[in-house]
Amino acid sequence: KSVDIEFENGFNVLTGETGAGKSIIIDSIGLILGAKGSRELIRQGSEKAIVNALFSNPSELVYALCDEYGIDYDKDDLFSVSRIISSDGKSIAKINSRTVPLAQLKAIGTYLINIHGQNENHTFMNKANHILLLDEYVSCDALVGEYSKLYSKLASLKNEIASLREMSKQKDMVVDI
Repeated sequence: KSVDIEFENGFNVLTGETGAGKSIIIDSIGLILGAKGSRELIRQGSEKAIVNALFSNPSELVYALCDEYGIDYDKDDLFSVSRIISSDGKSIAKINSRTVPLAQLKAIGTYLINIHGQNENHTFMNKANHILLLDEYVSCDALVGEYSKLYSKLASLKNEIASLREMSKQKDMVVDI
């Protein structure tokens, strides 16, 4: 009905006999990472399933995405993610108590946990993740976070320039008769 699990930093392994409950744990973690929820995950006789996860010291990439999405956080506090699946099939995702779209949860979840099952290595095979894995390996989160902020500022300035150019064109097109 309820379980609390505390994972250590780094590599953790779930093993056990068939039917021991490994899949329930993995499915729950999947929900936290943005996997599609279904009614089958709700305990028989219950109205909803709730999964909560607390993370300490997530990477700077997580904080950069939170900045991008407008999600509040306190680097000195735990980072929380929760998911509620209702018996009517509806799902609610929350990051630090703020309801977020599933796409944002998936994006942030990519940098919280990496699950490797038997014959699965999707993260390593996805070329989009190669630079992120390299950045994490060389521990340059601070530089990546700084770069992300500067890149966002650059994109904002480019948009502002384009807007000013468009306004200038419109002024040039005005003709007094």
